Amino acid sequence: MKIGLLLGAALVVLGTSPLASLPLSPDADEAFSYTGGADWEKGIVYAVAKLDAAKAGLVMPGGRARAEQIVAARMQSAARDVLSVIPLDSADTIGSAVVSGRIRLESMTDFVSGTPASSSRFSPDLSSFIVEYRFPTRSIGALFATDAAPEPAPLYLDYRPTRKYSGILIYATDPLPVYGEPGKTSNLTPCLLPRIRDTTMALIHERSMEDQGVFRSDGVVIYAAKGDSPAVVKRVGTDPLRILAVGVYGRNRTDPIIDRDDALKILSNADDRDLLVQGRIAIVCPITAPQPAGR
Repeated sequence: MKIGLLLGAALVVLGTSPLASLPLSPDADEAFSYTGGADWEKGIVYAVAKLDAAKAGLVMPGGRARAEQIVAARMQSAARDVLSVIPLDSADTIGSAVVSGRIRLESMTDFVSGTPASSSRFSPDLSSFIVEYRFPTRSIGALFATDAAPEPAPLYLDYRPTRKYSGILIYATDPLPVYGEPGKTSNLTPCLLPRIRDTTMALIHERSMEDQGVFRSDGVVIYAAKGDSPAVVKRVGTDPLRILAVGVYGRNRTDPIIDRDDALKILSNADDRDLLVQGRIAIVCPITAPQPAGR
């Protein structure tokens, strides 16, 4: 969580929350806790705050306003901490991307500050006040969008017989060999900006090859536990090119590697090349909850 602490400290210096300067008792810090993580199948990063009513000294009926004040003064930092550990791509998390300057600190600050709570409520027994934030993964990824035209997918003299498909569906359901690390296998890790490579390590698809309007609204790919889920059918249609991943790449194990023959099936047909531009790609992989951030 070191990067998360660095990111949180930097954002506190910016003074992003106007409530952060309000005098709040030390008991409020003891009363506040939070958890968070990513639900890749739903495409959200969530952060949930919980305030212990007794420790915070809340008194009804005016306790809700005080609870909202206490949570608001702390939740922005908590949400940033949760976001900081989300995998961005094969090498970075969101937090390390901010620290390295890949994304401006102010952009992440504005994004977090501009996202309202999705719900707030007291528990049925009034012992705690709970506030939830939801950040769509496509909206987080959109912070990395540009106004550039899509870069063309590579063209090769090699050709493979193929036809027009409705989308591209990659299966990475089992542990796969890790490229460059002999003897090691790993499940694919979902991330915001995955790249697809073939067995020659040629880059077949990434964010810059997609229409940036589509990328802003839909992201690079979607993830699912099953290939026949409604979200997958919506994304890749009913007649997708089905591909078995043969490996994973990257420090974060985020990039699927597909066989060269499968890559050429995509690249040998103009309509299928356009599937890359339109982001009509889904990846089926184990959808497991990451170790949640929190305190």
